[in-house]
Amino acid sequence: MVDALRPAVDKLKESAESGKDELESFEAFVEELKAGSDRTIPLIAKKGRAMRLGERAVGFRDPGSFSSYLIYLEMLKEMKNA
Repeated sequence: MVDALRPAVDKLKESAESGKDELESFEAFVEELKAGSDRTIPLIAKKGRAMRLGERAVGFRDPGSFSSYLIYLEMLKEMKNA
């Protein structure tokens, strides 16, 4: 999850500091969260439950990173509808 969340938080701070409004900043956060989740696909897990899989985990997205993305994506959708 950290592989996806850390870059997303950095993107959120960067967007906010550049003067974007809250919705634009949050949208950039969610987009970076998705990209970070995508970047977990070729990784070998070093922590968590997947670490027991070793190289067999390669080619599969980290489920925690993707569930985080889905949660924040739904939040973004609700923010846009408000």
